[in-house]
Amino acid sequence: MKISACWIAKNEEKNIARSIQSVSRMVDELIVVDTGSTDGTVEAAKALNARVYDFEWIGDFSAARNFALDKVTGDVAVFLDADEWFVPALRRRDRQVVEQVFSNANIDCMLVKRSDIDEDTGKVINVDENQRIIRIKPDIRFINRVHENLRRITTEGNEVVHSNSYLQWNINHNGYTPSIVSGKFKRNLPILEAELERITNPYDLFTTHAYLIREYSSLNEFDSAFPHMQYTLDNLDLFTDVYRYMRQSFIPFIFLLFDTGNRFREKVSRKQIYEALVPRAKDYYSEAEYNMIDLYYQVVYDRQPKLFLERYEKAASRLPIITTDSVLSYRRVIYSIKVHASALYSSLGAYDKAFGIVNEIVQIPDYRDPLIISLLLNCLFDQPDETVIPYLSSIFDFNSQNTYALLSNPLMRFNRKTVFLYLQKKQLDAGKLTKPDYLFLLLVNQNYEQFIRAFASLEISEGQDNLIAEFDRQLFLAAILSNEESIIFANRDRLERYRRILISWFSSTPLENISLDEIQILSENYALIAFAGSLEIADQFANLFSDDPDLPLTVKSEYYTDNRLYNELTRLDWNNASVKSNVLFSYCRSQIHCGQYTECFNYIKQLVQNELYNYEILELIFILSRSYSGEISEAAKVLYSQYLLVYNDRIDTRDQEHTGYSPRHLTMI
Repeated sequence: MKISACWIAKNEEKNIARSIQSVSRMVDELIVVDTGSTDGTVEAAKALNARVYDFEWIGDFSAARNFALDKVTGDVAVFLDADEWFVPALRRRDRQVVEQVFSNANIDCMLVKRSDIDEDTGKVINVDENQRIIRIKPDIRFINRVHENLRRITTEGNEVVHSNSYLQWNINHNGYTPSIVSGKFKRNLPILEAELERITNPYDLFTTHAYLIREYSSLNEFDSAFPHMQYTLDNLDLFTDVYRYMRQSFIPFIFLLFDTGNRFREKVSRKQIYEALVPRAKDYYSEAEYNMIDLYYQVVYDRQPKLFLERYEKAASRLPIITTDSVLSYRRVIYSIKVHASALYSSLGAYDKAFGIVNEIVQIPDYRDPLIISLLLNCLFDQPDETVIPYLSSIFDFNSQNTYALLSNPLMRFNRKTVFLYLQKKQLDAGKLTKPDYLFLLLVNQNYEQFIRAFASLEISEGQDNLIAEFDRQLFLAAILSNEESIIFANRDRLERYRRILISWFSSTPLENISLDEIQILSENYALIAFAGSLEIADQFANLFSDDPDLPLTVKSEYYTDNRLYNELTRLDWNNASVKSNVLFSYCRSQIHCGQYTECFNYIKQLVQNELYNYEILELIFILSRSYSGEISEAAKVLYSQYLLVYNDRIDTRDQEHTGYSPRHLTMI
């Protein structure tokens, strides 16, 4: 058996040699089809004894590939892109595998594993299977102008070729590196749109729509992606072939279809999404992969806490562990599933279980975000500082400014002052503490006179708008925390943004006609004032905004909940608050933590009677059903089942403007 290797290439001087060398020892001939290179691609290929042919580019990748196939003299061809290479490189002895596979006359193609690598970081972005080793026959050709596929051409049309998967061989591919892929997607879009006018094969028509969803979504052009999403849902009968022939490469598309559909909940029902994607996945994927698909659907669409937790607990041990080597598309999905589970466990007070999940995730630098840090600190709330500091130090580099940027605000929100000051000292010793952070350190230590001297000595250059804004905020905080009006008089021109708030503060007069910017000032600084000063000062500051009772309640309830000040939270003035689920959720959760199960249950019933239907209420009822009070727990289980019918009716309704959901199922109320 004679084995050839083929490439089509344009301006691939930096990649072509690596690709050729990864397979040259196994093959008998090297063929490169150049589509118009202006760099040293041709010379690099010839230097490795490749035969080079010119092909005028006509915007059709299949035409170029078929031209290359026509030049092959072997029985089998290894067909690579120039930005792909075998890892490890194939050797002469690997011919035996190829010869054995193709000794079966029914096999037309070998599928090998392909790992998309981010060239900038070296990380794996995705893994799929690709047609890369092909039997040379006149009726086996590539079709489609982009994202081309191999087909057997017949008088009646074309058929999907019979393939053999050999996933022991891996190809690395750097063509989807995020810094360059958007250019490829922009190039592909007009070609793909034009293909829709030409393609008649239902399977290829479906995959073209799927690629258009991916390309448009990756470019954040979701409105353009939606018509193609709708096509896939209107042609569910095609999914069987897609599952069968795309297999692993279709899993990222499943997640993409979930995400795209979720953006258009007013047009796409969750029932459509479920029926199209979830049940039949069980027939084509492993149990672990199916669990991942099913649980991610629940996170994005179902959001039923009882069902999710039951299925998660059954599947958790079989879900892939998030590691730095995990496929990125899987990592993102597993991350979402596990964060959702951790948040639920935290709501139920099962902090050990929540910590087990978060501790796994936080080991991966890519997923150290504010959400996961907040979940982590919530799990560590009862742990002493002498335990928390070495634990965090084992994960984070406390000398890094990135660590400071990531940890400082959550540490302040959760009032971990000792840990925060330790982090500040590490930054100071390493010479990494910025001037605004140094000024805040003085405020935390109540060194107001030293703050004034340090501020007066600052040299601020024009054009440093972000830095100037941060210095101005430090002045504002100093005035509030020290309660010293002289700071205002000495720096009147620097405090214009805060002028009305400061006048209100020193005159003890509530603000009127509160602006959006002033709301932002409240939300950004309440926790800082509580941390650097006291909760009493922070509450006095929040009470300036009593013109809108929801504002102080919102910021207070978030901070009180983070710091488990449940008794204090239940004693806040709720009489004048409007119904805002995020605030009411904190209030009800505090009642549960304080053992006020009956009061909480009655309050929730009142919310339901007022036709408040959302996930937060459903989760609250679920938490009550798991409470330690037998009578209330049983009543909550009944309410959960009844409420779920209305909740499902609501999220299944395509007309999202309809809000008059009557509690017709809630017979017990």
